[in-house]
Amino acid sequence: MCYDHIGARITFQTILKEGTFSRAAEKLNYAQSTISNQMQRLEKEIGVQLFNRGWDVELTRAQGNFSRWRLINSFNIGPT
Repeated sequence: MCYDHIGARITFQTILKEGTFSRAAEKLNYAQSTISNQMQRLEKEIGVQLFNRGWDVELTRAQGNFSRWRLINSFNIGPT
């Protein structure tokens, strides 16, 4: 199964920048459910819960910097 790592990385960065899945979806012109599904697949693939979900999203406290590092390195690409 081919997973779109570049698309997932862009989505991840947009969620961090916009602060919510809904605003990220609007910015990327996706349905909110597409954003949620994409992040759930990514979290399952890398084995890390990336976000605390609520009205606003935030990186999980324990995984904050480590998650960013692991996400970038799991794609084998550098930060933008």
